[in-house]
Amino acid sequence: MEFVKTPKISKVICLQHSSKDSVIGTLFLTDRNLIFVEQNRARERWILYHHIESVEQQARSVKGFPLIIRTKTFLQLHLLIPKMAEFQEVVDVINHFSQPSAYKQLYAFSYRPDSSEGATQMLGWGMYDTILEYGRMGVPNEHWRHCALNEEYKLCDTYTRHLYVPANASDAVITGSAGFRSKERFPILSYFYAPRKSALCRCSQPLVGLRKRCTEDEELVDCIFKANPSGEPVVVVDTRPKVPCIVSSPSPLSPPSPLSPHHLTCLLSSPFPSDQCNGQQGSRKRLRKCR
Repeated sequence: MEFVKTPKISKVICLQHSSKDSVIGTLFLTDRNLIFVEQNRARERWILYHHIESVEQQARSVKGFPLIIRTKTFLQLHLLIPKMAEFQEVVDVINHFSQPSAYKQLYAFSYRPDSSEGATQMLGWGMYDTILEYGRMGVPNEHWRHCALNEEYKLCDTYTRHLYVPANASDAVITGSAGFRSKERFPILSYFYAPRKSALCRCSQPLVGLRKRCTEDEELVDCIFKANPSGEPVVVVDTRPKVPCIVSSPSPLSPPSPLSPHHLTCLLSSPFPSDQCNGQQGSRKRLRKCR
């Protein structure tokens, strides 16, 4: 709460579908939520900062300063704040908590349970230990190693801090592969079956565009093949729709891949046809427009 200078703003107008339905209430700013309470306390609207997608500032009106808050859950809050200073305070607080400069500024890292409520003081981070779980599977070993490139979530912000990659894959290869994959989700180890030394890896699709080949990415995939000492066929399951998968494949005129001649089986296993995926994306766009 140190960043919040004005935790309570009175006489805020919340616009409904028409001006006749507008209500006056109080806006509360916390380090986790934005809360609008109607004057008669008939209704409360709670919005988590990390649910906020965009904040639109509009030109000043007779009744105050308009602010439109859109969330990732399709909720929209249209507020009129009476004073300029209070309006700027709301905007600054939302931007600070919804778009933190470092992941440790998230509320989850500063929260401490109240012992009077009988809550335990153990933080959730200790409930699952990535290193311990992979150690239970027998990793790291001669074929797989720990990768520390994502300690601060700078390489891939949707992966965990502790990642496991082939032992013979260099950090330069991993960085190059991450730049080639969508959202930097390069191939990493998800599960290791110690008795047969079999591995299950995951990654995202390559980036869309003219760049259909990446030496580092192919080298990393080759390292995964070499980490399979059993010699059994390596199966690549592509869950993209069939048409985009074929379109994004390298041309027959492309130079040959430098991958080792391992036995390789490719499967197309998309849960939805291409037209259904496009239909879902179109429905989502139309839903956003009518919020």
